[in-house]
Amino acid sequence: DDGLRHRLDLWRRQSPAHDAAWRDLAGLDALLVADQRATGATPLAARRRFRPPALAAAVALAACLALAVLPSLHLRWRADAVTGTGEIKPVTLADGSRVTLAPDSAIAVTMDKDHRAVTLLRGEAFFEVSRDPARPFTASAGSSSARVLGTAFNFRRHADGAEISVAEGSVQVSRGERSHRLGAGDWVDTAAVDLTAHGTVPAELVAPWRQGQLVVKDRSLRDVVDILRRYHPGAIIMQLTSSDGPGHG
Repeated sequence: DDGLRHRLDLWRRQSPAHDAAWRDLAGLDALLVADQRATGATPLAARRRFRPPALAAAVALAACLALAVLPSLHLRWRADAVTGTGEIKPVTLADGSRVTLAPDSAIAVTMDKDHRAVTLLRGEAFFEVSRDPARPFTASAGSSSARVLGTAFNFRRHADGAEISVAEGSVQVSRGERSHRLGAGDWVDTAAVDLTAHGTVPAELVAPWRQGQLVVKDRSLRDVVDILRRYHPGAIIMQLTSSDGPGHG
């Protein structure tokens, strides 16, 4: 009704994210209508009428489903390759470069005659880039990016930025106006705006998840749990202990 439509218009104007969410939902509705036409299915409204309480319940259920499903659908529409929980997937790009996707990850790829670009939409990926001086290769996640000509490196996106570590060659890492050059065995975390969070690791320990290992050092418990969630579909239960025994400290 007019009152509900007015409240919807106000909500959409509150934030670009609200308007984007509504447009995503409208796109999903268009897909459903197109599917009905393609399959010859009769719309539900033509088969029977909902009573007002039943209609309200159906709308509420649809809204709940949309909130749960739309973020995942939107990611899959944008992505060229996606992995689920516990899944590792190798992907060969058009230029011969190889990307190994870690679990619960997604990438979008752009290739043309002048440049090569991969956006890490979620998760983590290991890149083995074919050398092509005429077309630099850029991997990005949010405001963080890694620019290379031909090298192998790991790129992990997180809430505050990204962590990049190099197995071979060199990588120019940037965030905003700041940049840092990495060589084999170097790593940097762009969560520090000035890129001061950096160090070195043995090159063979870059992306050990490819061999089924997880190596964690100097990370918060929250970070560790977030990483584990990508590999295990079940619940992760933590029990804090101290010298006084379980449940203390």
